[in-house]
Amino acid sequence: MKKSGLEIKDIKQFMEWSKEGSKTFEVRKELFEKQKEVVEKEIAKLERVLAMLNYKSWYYEEAIKAGNEEAVLTMIPDDLPQHVKEAYVHSH
Repeated sequence: MKKSGLEIKDIKQFMEWSKEGSKTFEVRKELFEKQKEVVEKEIAKLERVLAMLNYKSWYYEEAIKAGNEEAVLTMIPDDLPQHVKEAYVHSH
């Protein structure tokens, strides 16, 4: 349960609820659904960060090839390669 990101206090509460049996099924389920939402939001945030890193890596790779940034800047956003454009859009 700790790997799910639950705090120690929540794990302790879960253990107490578990001792109470089936009458706490609903609150235990709610605990995990709430944590699932927290994790999904964090994943979405990390996906945006990864998209930005992918875009910036491509950007500087192209700037190194060209020897300057001007050629790359003229491509933003309409002339970017499709996979780079997707990363660019997702990160903004």
